[in-house]
Amino acid sequence: MALVLDDEQKEWIVIGKGIGFGMKLGSQIDETKVERRFLAADQMNQVISRLQEFKTQSLELTSSITKMVEKELKFEFSPKDYLSLADHIDFALTRAHEGIELSSQSIKWETKKLYPHEFALAKKALAEIEQTAGIPLPDSEIFLMTYHFVNAQAKESKLQETIQITNLIADTMKIVNLDYPQLDRESFNYGRFVGHLRAMFIRKLKDQANDETPLDKALLEVMIGKYPKEYATVKKLSEFLKTKKAIAITPDDEVYLLLHIVRVTNRQEAE
Repeated sequence: MALVLDDEQKEWIVIGKGIGFGMKLGSQIDETKVERRFLAADQMNQVISRLQEFKTQSLELTSSITKMVEKELKFEFSPKDYLSLADHIDFALTRAHEGIELSSQSIKWETKKLYPHEFALAKKALAEIEQTAGIPLPDSEIFLMTYHFVNAQAKESKLQETIQITNLIADTMKIVNLDYPQLDRESFNYGRFVGHLRAMFIRKLKDQANDETPLDKALLEVMIGKYPKEYATVKKLSEFLKTKKAIAITPDDEVYLLLHIVRVTNRQEAE
């Protein structure tokens, strides 16, 4: 890492393997070694201080991994997201050396299903970290790193929001699985259900109105009569989300939830 001036006398923080080695004040850096650059701003001292805390190996891994992800997902990490990922990798290596694992059992499958491309890249990133650092990392790091890749692409979302939505989906599916323990998590209908839940929770958390035309109220009554068992599960979900998560479920929401539960459970029972 080095602090440099360009031809316009603007200050930049540059990162690259061996970029500052043997350099003196005023020396010309090797441009081919620059892997990442940040335009120095008012918070420059904080950024430099934070970067200096990271292991050199962590920064090199971060540069390599962000290149891979940016190429595959066709976007560029912001300085904030880059530093966030570097911090995660650095702390992950520290946790691995100390034998500390952050468990994520309840959200593993939902993460894989919601973000398959990011999940696949996270697996590649973990393999590179393990090979470079020479230390095994727990599988939970794959899921945590997936969140970083998802968040880096979503300019208006935050990492905490991504995790919150995934946790909400995991909690919801736990309730469904209590009534229907033999569900096939790899089925198409299960995946559609999870996708619907994600869209619904994003809308609820952002307090956005549903743009769709309201459904006929009689439709829910008809479906309740036809699918009483599945509707009982919907009511459990509705009560849980209202009392535990402060999320209100409307009659229209109940119709769509009921439809998805009918699809995913009836298909499973038929098979």
